[in-house]
Amino acid sequence: MKAEILFPEVCNLYGDLQNIYYLKRCCPALEIIETDLHSKPRFLTEDVALVYMGSTTEQGLRLAADALRPYAADIAARADAGQLILLTGNAPDVFSAVIESDSADTIEGLGILPGRVRYTMMKRHNSFFLGTFDSMEVVGFKSLFGFHYDAAEAEGWFDTVRGVGRTPESKLEGFCRGGLYATALIGPLLILNPPLCKWLLRQMGARIELSPEGVTAYPSRLTGTTIDVSGGPDLLPPLAAAMAFAKGESRLTGAARLRLKESDRLAGMAGLLRALGGRVEEEPDGLRIAGGGLRGGVADPCGDHRLAMAAAVAALACREPVTVKDAECVEKSYPAWWGLFCEEK
Repeated sequence: MKAEILFPEVCNLYGDLQNIYYLKRCCPALEIIETDLHSKPRFLTEDVALVYMGSTTEQGLRLAADALRPYAADIAARADAGQLILLTGNAPDVFSAVIESDSADTIEGLGILPGRVRYTMMKRHNSFFLGTFDSMEVVGFKSLFGFHYDAAEAEGWFDTVRGVGRTPESKLEGFCRGGLYATALIGPLLILNPPLCKWLLRQMGARIELSPEGVTAYPSRLTGTTIDVSGGPDLLPPLAAAMAFAKGESRLTGAARLRLKESDRLAGMAGLLRALGGRVEEEPDGLRIAGGGLRGGVADPCGDHRLAMAAAVAALACREPVTVKDAECVEKSYPAWWGLFCEEK
């Protein structure tokens, strides 16, 4: 059984690719194929159980659309015939008719999904999402510059309970067309939603069971591990916060470029965790975290929005109160963060 990842060299934001590697851990027999921008997708000529495409940059959208456009009719026909295709983040935008932007040239989409996408680049939307599908609850996170319009009658994938759908007013989230399932949710969608992962594996034809005990135990299975975050280095701050509470030592690697962000995020995250009582060592491209929990205290994010949000997440499990200095720095990317955070906790 094979799963094909389309264009991992550009479609690799938010740690989306970990969805497929998680499937591999659930089903060791799964063979993962990676198809680059210059190659014809393998599912068009051979048997592939699942085709996956994740989030990318605005330039990546253009490259992906150009690479797939010669095969658009064949892809649509295969989706209608039941070929299982999973699109997350902004990947569904490539499959729409057109992507319009207030600060870039229009991108011609594949026209496989209905409607058009309109970006407003200075108004990034960030929100938590809760929805339902096939008697399952689905949780996730959105971070996007625009929405799908002129597709009100198209079938959705999830029904929105909290958050926004295809547009701020819509209760339908994502799209379904034959075997194609598309959602704007980003990051570890399948890891956050074991029942949805189980459903997808069954659609792929895998013989695998996630027992009720396994699903129930899932949130508490936090043990020390090594994670290469090179495919999504911005995940390091929240992962580091989580690993500080793991049983045993953890290492986060592949993140050398974080030293060149708004702050030196490796040094900043290490200092932040130490201030809360953690034991952390910096490495050239990552962090070594002792685990065992955090006490609490005063966290200085060094003016970095991602570190401030990671400190807030860590505070949820600290033994004592946490004060986050310069808390307003989150307004750079997520002005509503503190309001939503207080509601959710």
